[in-house]
Amino acid sequence: MSTPALTEVLPGIWSAEKDVGGGWHNAMYVVRLRSGGLLVHSPTRMGDALLDRIEALGPVEVLFAPNHFHHLGLPRYRARFPEAIVVASEGARPRLLAKGHAPVAELAEAEALLPEGAHWLRCEGLKNGEVFLSLDARGTRTWIVCDAFFHETRPTRGLRTLLFRGLGVAPGLRIGRTFGWVGLRDRRAYRAWLEQALERERPARILVSHGTPIDVGDGEALRAEIARMLG
Repeated sequence: MSTPALTEVLPGIWSAEKDVGGGWHNAMYVVRLRSGGLLVHSPTRMGDALLDRIEALGPVEVLFAPNHFHHLGLPRYRARFPEAIVVASEGARPRLLAKGHAPVAELAEAEALLPEGAHWLRCEGLKNGEVFLSLDARGTRTWIVCDAFFHETRPTRGLRTLLFRGLGVAPGLRIGRTFGWVGLRDRRAYRAWLEQALERERPARILVSHGTPIDVGDGEALRAEIARMLG
């Protein structure tokens, strides 16, 4: 398997993408911290050569598990970058600890390390502990999210096409049925929180762990999908 490219998608934000077959992709993001070090969002196993490329950018200081399902790459990254702290939300930490990832620090321990203008967005109404990372990129707001939105715009192949459509995770902008099953605790609370966060922050783009970046534009497509899946 060839090593995925590490591409700077915005100043101080890099992405690497793993093709897992059938037209489905897992993306990982690397963010420059105010110290000059790096945060890795959803550490994903993509081979040692990619770890070399990340290390060439600077010291890895934070490994961020954005929810309690995205954790399988943590042992490899922790072994390679032993000085980095692993952080996750209070909602995600119990399952991560049960999976053997101790120690896992609280988000507050990494708050001061985030880039200027960046902060965590702690989602309400969820049971998977999902947290968004909100960044100021070129003077506009960018979110990095994990499983809250899917945006697979490339063709899926074979039986996976039927599977992805059935699960509601493709094609295009989706809040998947899977997120409803394993992510939502209180649908109404999450919808209210999400709509308020979008109105308050007005992100210009959303970088996702599954699919291509979302150009938010006037937000009409986002609002329609929120109403369809969370109404």
